[in-house]
Amino acid sequence: MAGYVPWYGKKRAALVRREGDLLRLLEQDAPSDRLSRAAEEVRASVIRLLKAESSRIDRGDGTLAGRLSRLDHQMRSWAARPVEEIVSDYRDRLLDASHGNERA
Repeated sequence: MAGYVPWYGKKRAALVRREGDLLRLLEQDAPSDRLSRAAEEVRASVIRLLKAESSRIDRGDGTLAGRLSRLDHQMRSWAARPVEEIVSDYRDRLLDASHGNERA
């Protein structure tokens, strides 16, 4: 399709939406199976975003090999990350945000 221009921001928007879903579930003290599903969706979104960023890098002259390597490392790291760790990190983020609101 000649007129198609990819919008890479769609991956970022999807990640923000899924992170919001996970944070809402944490606020509602949802059951662990729903938290696990939401955390898996966050993980998948992060990996899709990193893949999209990787696909935008010009691989022609090799000058961006370090950046590609970092993105690849991040993808592998997220893929191997336990769901419980993801839930814990977002729970901490929620607590940090609530403490920040109390100070304001």
